[in-house]
Amino acid sequence: SSTAWITYQLNPNFLVQEELTVWRTTDGGLNWLPSSALDVPSDSEFTVLSDLAFADSRNGWLIAHVGVGMNHDYFSLFATQDGGDFWRRIVDPFSTPDIQGCLKTGLQFANASTAWLTMDCQGVLAGAFLYQTTDGGFTWETVQLPPPEDDAALFTRAFCSTHAPRFTGPEAGSIYLKCVPSSDFNVEENFLYRTEDAGMSWETVSVPAGELQMLDDDVGWALSSDIYQTLNGGASWQLLGTVAWEGQFSFVSRLAGWAIAKDGEEFALVRTGDGGASWQLLEPEALQ
Repeated sequence: SSTAWITYQLNPNFLVQEELTVWRTTDGGLNWLPSSALDVPSDSEFTVLSDLAFADSRNGWLIAHVGVGMNHDYFSLFATQDGGDFWRRIVDPFSTPDIQGCLKTGLQFANASTAWLTMDCQGVLAGAFLYQTTDGGFTWETVQLPPPEDDAALFTRAFCSTHAPRFTGPEAGSIYLKCVPSSDFNVEENFLYRTEDAGMSWETVSVPAGELQMLDDDVGWALSSDIYQTLNGGASWQLLGTVAWEGQFSFVSRLAGWAIAKDGEEFALVRTGDGGASWQLLEPEALQ
């Protein structure tokens, strides 16, 4: 309730370099302090920050995308052990070349040493790619994902990508698998992968199309113009409602959530008290 971190970039032209920091608050947002400047490689094509992740109040990580190439998303990984005051670059395109391929779609640390990195190879490579570290992000190993038991040919007949890593500990967690059949790019086949043994084995269930957000092991949403909710870990899904806007969603309980709604060039902040079945517009008020 009192501690948070944020990054932002003043210049929308990502080809223009600027000094970048991570801002932090320990009093619920009343005051913010900047970190020391990030040591971004001097030969970076550009710098775009993403995936700010903390395992606890002191240990955090941050991705800085620094270049692109043929099916490559070159990045540096920064880590802090003092709550975000100083950030050390622990991965760059030269020190860890084996994880520089494919677009990075998500990073989550389960504790100070174990994390998961998801990727989208955009159809260039067959299979679904997931990486794990057990030493705080210095080295990474490939986790082999099996196709669903009832669809052994999935990775040969469809292009798949991994997203939304969510781990409650070093062994138990889930990821989201999005697949597009090579025979029809207008179709999505999505799956929730869950493990209880750090990725040695996986259970899979089908998920409706959209962005997956899991609140806990049981409650989650598949979010697009159609809003689906599961209360049993994805075993079944209920269509709660349909919206006419694109949304960036955030839920804090089975019923309460917010969304930044976009309709054309118009934006609004909306909230729900019934899990997403209905939404109310929040009108801004000037501070006195």
